[in-house]
Order: sequence, then structure tokens, then C-alpha cells
Amino acid sequence: MESNRRRCYSHIGRVLKSLRATQWDYYFNECLPRDRTILDKLASEDKPVIRWRELMAEYVRQDFIPSKRNVKTLLDASRPAGSPAAVMQQATTLRSQLGV
Repeated sequence: MESNRRRCYSHIGRVLKSLRATQWDYYFNECLPRDRTILDKLASEDKPVIRWRELMAEYVRQDFIPSKRNVKTLLDASRPAGSPAAVMQQATTLRSQLGV
């Protein structure tokens, strides 16, 4: 099981490293603000928040600035200087904008 997980993470890492700036921009500005599943997990569960912050630190450039203010706030909270509680709070804010 553990070797399957490592292979999966290795593949995911290759995919994430291959994303161009325009693809990150599209995801963060168009997809993430509407992704209830991701936002729900980030708003309520510690383990996904920890993994999210690791992914942000490893794959998203520090100088990347999304155009949507609330997404920028979430990414700022996801940086090493931020905190898991701030990530959860910002994910909750984004999620609440989706409505039911």
C-alpha cells in the first residue's frame, strides 16, 4: 500500500511540476473558487490543510499572484509564514461565497 502511495505522489509531483503559469492561473482563478470538495476539506480537516500547504510550498511559485482577492488571501495563508487556522478560515470564506 505504501509503495502505491509513493508511486502516486511521484506521478502527481511530475504533473504539478509540469504545469505552466497559465494553468496555475486558470486553476486558482477559475476552478478553486467553485470547488466545493477542496474548499470543504480545507475548511474543516487538519490533514488536507497540512498537505495543501506542503503542495503550495513545493509547486506554486512565491511570486504567483492570483487575480481573485479571496484566493490570494487563501494562498498567502498557505505559505510557510501563514497558519493552518488561517487556511481553514479563508477556505471557509471562499466556500461561503458559493452558497448551498
